[in-house]
Amino acid sequence: MSNTPQRIVAGGTINPFRFIKPDTSDEHQGLEADANAEIIGVSGEETKFAPLSDLVTTNPHAEIGDSVNLRGPGEEALVEAGGVFSAGVRLKSDATGRAVAALTTGTIAQNYGGRSQQAAAAAGDLVRVSVDPGTFRPAIV
Repeated sequence: MSNTPQRIVAGGTINPFRFIKPDTSDEHQGLEADANAEIIGVSGEETKFAPLSDLVTTNPHAEIGDSVNLRGPGEEALVEAGGVFSAGVRLKSDATGRAVAALTTGTIAQNYGGRSQQAAAAAGDLVRVSVDPGTFRPAIV
């Protein structure tokens, strides 16, 4: 059984396939995650407007006040890669909510959104992730 909130509302513009963080300014709101943010799930693939490439240049998943189709803990989702990574690694958010590999060494706690089920060959790839947010401290080398 999923722990996905019944309803979450966009506190700003949220693109499809992005990690989502809680909006601390308002209850039941979410924002596109920024670098190493606490993650609550992944935005869905649905877009706000019809995919008319000749008329719509940007097509967000949700804008302020819109409902967010959130994939939460225990679910699988597609997320946009922010760089190259292997299958099976913990993924955290880059500055724009895209997935990058969490650091495995250093002193900074890593907030991750889940584990990659497949590798990303380049930024922009859509990869399957098991959504399982958490925090860990990497090994100090």
